[in-house]
Amino acid sequence: MVQVLDGIDNLTLLVPDLPLYGVVKWTGYLPRDEDLSVGLELDNPVPTLTDGTYNGVRIFETQPGHALFVRPEDCAVDPRFYSETDAKQSHSNMQSVASRNFGDFKAPCIPGTVAPPKTLQANMVGKGKGIQGHQNSCYLDSTLFSMFAYSYCLDTILFRSKRPGDLPQYEQVQKKKVLKENIVNPLRKTNFVRADMIMKLRELLDELGSVSGLTNEEKDPEEFLQTLLNHVFKAEPLFELRQGNDDHIQECYFYQIFLDKDEKMVLPSTQLLIEQSFLACDLKFREVPVCLILQMPRFGKDYKMYNRVRPSLTLDITDMLEKIPRSCTVCGGLAEFECKQCSVERSMQEHISSYCVQCAKRCHQHPLRRQHNYQKIEVCDEYKSFISQEGEAPVERQILDLYAVVCIETSHYVSFAKCGSGRNAKWCFFDSMADRVGEQSGYNIPEITYCENFEKWLETDQHKLLEMEQKEMPEHMRRLLCDAYMCLYQSSEMKRFG
Repeated sequence: MVQVLDGIDNLTLLVPDLPLYGVVKWTGYLPRDEDLSVGLELDNPVPTLTDGTYNGVRIFETQPGHALFVRPEDCAVDPRFYSETDAKQSHSNMQSVASRNFGDFKAPCIPGTVAPPKTLQANMVGKGKGIQGHQNSCYLDSTLFSMFAYSYCLDTILFRSKRPGDLPQYEQVQKKKVLKENIVNPLRKTNFVRADMIMKLRELLDELGSVSGLTNEEKDPEEFLQTLLNHVFKAEPLFELRQGNDDHIQECYFYQIFLDKDEKMVLPSTQLLIEQSFLACDLKFREVPVCLILQMPRFGKDYKMYNRVRPSLTLDITDMLEKIPRSCTVCGGLAEFECKQCSVERSMQEHISSYCVQCAKRCHQHPLRRQHNYQKIEVCDEYKSFISQEGEAPVERQILDLYAVVCIETSHYVSFAKCGSGRNAKWCFFDSMADRVGEQSGYNIPEITYCENFEKWLETDQHKLLEMEQKEMPEHMRRLLCDAYMCLYQSSEMKRFG
């Protein structure tokens, strides 16, 4: 219980009968207000007050006339229940209410540029590390951690200058005390971001985007990504797709895997899923994506097409690119034809069926394949010119590397992320709400855990994995294979700059 202190500007105009008493229901940053505020639920209603809204924005819920928003220093412990000494001490404590509600964690604003760490050190793991969760924020915490903690493939959105057509608040969201300086930089340098810093971003996204409820409701990562990248930042698309011979180009920030369920695929890999999805939808990448975010064939917490999915450590997208040289599936020579029907027949095998002229004819002499309609593969003019002068050369495969996985169990999102590259790379598990101190007025404690066996789990023999019951799996292994929601890949070219 707290008492509202006298001396607040204009309070007597709203509330003629002082003092007021109530309980703290919310702490955070009100829209268009850079100072911390406290939302109180008063004991008695005041006709001039609201039901928990502020300028039309829902902050918390209470009965009409019971909501009052004040500064932390304008509150003290209710003297009706505590001694005068306690009340004075409480007033001092309320001046640092952020610490009371988010723990004794520092939240520095770090300007400039901070590169991701190159290796996972011992002081980067444990409790009190990562992004602190608060008010259903796990969907956003896990996605932000995956995007920025140890990778810079999306850093272009942190540095792009404001352009005509951008929102007036663009630079505020991008740099000034929000995404870059209050979240990404502290995450990389101090390995921690306090929940009120995340709340500033949530409030701005809720105000500026088209998705409501980002400050307190359960949401999905794709809603956050669309709001951040498309509606607020108006970022360049992460990749472009073409369907068939259509001239229309689809600009995308992530790709939702759509396909009919194949009962033969009991433990599909992401490599297999995206290839089958591209075949079913007749899609091709126009260029190699710097970052590819794949959403698994599932919808929120209620439905998933496959009980287990194996995230591929590398994703070979060579056969999914338009006008890129490809190898013949049979002989390894330069492929000139692609057959979708053959790929569907061998759906349990990875890579789309591609053939040179001779192998295409030979493979389609089989009675069951004579009706297949294999198509000519377009190859860019530069490569045609090259092979005409130098002869055929081994085709370079276009590879993307897995660098993060966002998972969901029931309604709670967590993530795995890779720190470093090559042999020095280490995987960790992140949970923004791993522990909690206190009840309603308490705070969450995030945790980062080193996952020594991450790659071993993904390379385990399929038959052995299928024989394992979920309850027999180590916790993190089970979450990785059974709860994957989004897989984040980056171009292998990014290794050169790591």
